[in-house]
Amino acid sequence: MATYREAAVNLMTQLATEGRSYSLGGGHEWENLVERSVFGVSVYVPGGDMDCSGSVSAVYKALGLLDKYTIYQTSDMADLMVSTGYFTEHPWDDPYVMRPGDLMLRPAVGDAIGHVAMCIASDFSLAEFTTAGAGGPGVRPFYDFPWTICL
Repeated sequence: MATYREAAVNLMTQLATEGRSYSLGGGHEWENLVERSVFGVSVYVPGGDMDCSGSVSAVYKALGLLDKYTIYQTSDMADLMVSTGYFTEHPWDDPYVMRPGDLMLRPAVGDAIGHVAMCIASDFSLAEFTTAGAGGPGVRPFYDFPWTICL
């Protein structure tokens, strides 16, 4: 049986590579669900376009780790996800080594633009939903956003 990390990586990779577009605010509402298979198990995620926090939270909602009706945005994502007991917050300068399924986060605070992406491989490649100017949704090599938190 797959761990929640393996299942999350599988589902996030599907979402980031299946031809969806970036849409600010997309993926947060638990409606218009579509079925996806994660290691042979059916899960449901919102259909349509997504933003970065909508895609990440949709993955963990589909796996039953997050409340389906709570909106998770980068500004409060760390606190909400840590409160589930499945995530531990590590400051970016912590010597913790990321593992597939970990989240790279920069909360939107003040004028700072927030962003979140998922580490999907031991080479720290990531799956993300970002604006078309930055490449759009997809899987890409690690880059420094700059991230401030690892979950």
